[in-house]
Amino acid sequence: DMAIDGDWAFIGAWADDNNGYTNVGKVYRYNKVGGLWVYTPPDLYCPNPSSYDQFGVSIEIVDGMAFIGALGDNAGNGGGSGTVFHYLVTSPGNLSYVCPVYPPSAMGHDANDNFGADIGCFDSTLVVSAYMDDNGGSAYIFRPGSGGWDCVQKITGSDTQVGDGWGEGIDIDDGVIISGSFFDDTPTLTQPGSAYAYTQD
Repeated sequence: DMAIDGDWAFIGAWADDNNGYTNVGKVYRYNKVGGLWVYTPPDLYCPNPSSYDQFGVSIEIVDGMAFIGALGDNAGNGGGSGTVFHYLVTSPGNLSYVCPVYPPSAMGHDANDNFGADIGCFDSTLVVSAYMDDNGGSAYIFRPGSGGWDCVQKITGSDTQVGDGWGEGIDIDDGVIISGSFFDDTPTLTQPGSAYAYTQD
């Protein structure tokens, strides 16, 4: 994934091998200088690295905050459960790590959910998809809390089934969440995919 913040671009390489880990991932930084994008080290690495984290698979930057997904990370609730890492934009092109974000196991977050597959953020509401949750897919909604980000709701499609890939793509804008379900069946077609819309109360 990639995100642009002013004259800076952050580009994920989620299958990158580094620091002795396989497919741990990293994020490259580019600065726009004279109309050209120039690679600008240092790269961003997973704060809690292990093989197959896939750090950089999703990136969102908004309102001075950055979120980077690692859908294979096991720091939350088991291998492949997934984590999103929260950063602050301290100055143009520079991110300062704040904390990990993942839902509690009591809300169904567990191994192989791939939480962090995609990320959206608008007006202090963070939405993160877990497209392998229960093998059908879901998303979790967070709002700022005293200790970081509090998970306030879990959503999924009204007719989501195993293999739908619900949440492979997700975003939020002005109180509306749109989630893609790329293998969803329709009444007349097999796996053409669909999108689901939600309004925020």
